[in-house]
Amino acid sequence: MLALSSRDQLQEAHDSLQALKGSEPELFGHFLHVVNLTRQLQFKYQYMGSLIANENPLRFHPKNVEDSVMALYHAEIEKLKAADANHTLRGLLKDHAEGGYAKISLLILGNPPESLVGFSIIK
Repeated sequence: MLALSSRDQLQEAHDSLQALKGSEPELFGHFLHVVNLTRQLQFKYQYMGSLIANENPLRFHPKNVEDSVMALYHAEIEKLKAADANHTLRGLLKDHAEGGYAKISLLILGNPPESLVGFSIIK
């Protein structure tokens, strides 16, 4: 996905993630776990975000992945979606979706907002 993000947009997303970390540490931890799992499996962050936000993920669906791996991944996504405070996470993703799920994911992984400014193509 091609995304253009300003420093202010990224800082707002970063601040929202930090607020989530403070108010819902368990949800934040599980989201971080899912982002790390997505990265390790080399799936697209857009796929992860689409699944969490109940959007159509077919365009970003991983190719040539064993069914057992997909089942494990989907189980982790479902655990995250079943969390009591999931509406908070979905609201955060919706509020900052224009920058792309990849940039939100990179922020939660510890990248500073200023390193993500401008155009980027991140899957």
